[in-house]
Amino acid sequence: MTQIHLSRTAVAWVISFLLATVVEGAGNRTVSGESNDPPYTVEEALADLKSRDKKRVEQALLFLHEPKSLQDQTASVKQEAATALIPFLWTEKKQITFRILGRIGPEAKVAIPHLIKMLRRDSGDFDAGGGAQYVLRRIGKDAEIAIPILIESSARFYFGAFDDPHYRQMLPVTLTAISPNNPMVRKYLRNSLKDENEGVCVTAAYELWNLGERIPEIRMAFTRAQNAEDPNSRSLLAVKAVFLAQTAPEFLSFALARLNDPSEHVRSNTIVALNAGNFLQPEAVEAYRRRLADDDWYIRCCACNGLEKMGRHAIAAVPSLKKCLQDKDGFVRVSCARAIYKIDPSTTPLAVKALSDALGVSGNDIRETAANELAEIGPAAIEALPALDISTRDYSRSIRQAAERAIQKIKKK
Repeated sequence: MTQIHLSRTAVAWVISFLLATVVEGAGNRTVSGESNDPPYTVEEALADLKSRDKKRVEQALLFLHEPKSLQDQTASVKQEAATALIPFLWTEKKQITFRILGRIGPEAKVAIPHLIKMLRRDSGDFDAGGGAQYVLRRIGKDAEIAIPILIESSARFYFGAFDDPHYRQMLPVTLTAISPNNPMVRKYLRNSLKDENEGVCVTAAYELWNLGERIPEIRMAFTRAQNAEDPNSRSLLAVKAVFLAQTAPEFLSFALARLNDPSEHVRSNTIVALNAGNFLQPEAVEAYRRRLADDDWYIRCCACNGLEKMGRHAIAAVPSLKKCLQDKDGFVRVSCARAIYKIDPSTTPLAVKALSDALGVSGNDIRETAANELAEIGPAAIEALPALDISTRDYSRSIRQAAERAIQKIKKK
């Protein structure tokens, strides 16, 4: 049976900001300019925002949502765009409007009074606060007037009936982005170290550390979050610990501990964050080695990739990698083969054998990746030529091409 592997992401909150509308029907000017019509311009988009034609409005929002549409515009044009977008903050188009205003940045300060109203949640739209906070964060120092309301908004709302943990976890980031040296912000961050939500504690601790504070309560916040019931808080702990460990190695242990987390989600986010760093400590090698036996194929792949990145520093993991060459998952076997020969060149024959075998599995991506890895090994992969010869007749064109390239590089003297 063919295996289907899905990619993971730790940034699920971004989904709420993605565009949910599609321009339909013929007769509209194309946003991309892929027709005989002249290119659609910012001026036309701003005019269309005032139209009663829903399709023209949607086209304008689509255009302005493109990162490059306002990138090189003057400050006055960006301010005009921000002003034109304000009415959409109170419609079903508010999420895309938040994204556009955020990209406009400081020139969107005209929207601050409306964003403050959303922070108060007195509009009846309880979901708008997160988008408003995002825009204020992007506006930066000009949004300092919103600091008291931002701090006030951290409390439970609607007569204490509702709490929004993710919103509150982002508040330390937003307040620091707006005015890091503001006494009210510093006080809020210190008070947040004792917040009932461990994710808020960790985020506040992270911001305080980056602001130069070294109070013992920072480490205490990380220690407390290790036992958080909420997996998202433990995941946030791991990611923040990885960031801090780049310059403060004492935080690495917090991240490595989360590789043993009972939640697959937490382990996955942790190892992805760790792979983005450059940790060569023996304890990191050991933590990765243990993840080669993780129940989740994706985490096992990430463990292989992390060990590969460590190079010779991961030599102690080679025995476990040899066992991993027999993994039930094809992606893991290929990742392991790539890692093991780069860590210990004497294992190249084992890697070549595993990659040759992978050329015969059902997954197209696995076969193509195996062929590409054999090409990278070059002449030392001569034993793979028979398997590669068969792959030159694969039904997939990309695999045939990859196999042909590999044969050429292996035969190259």
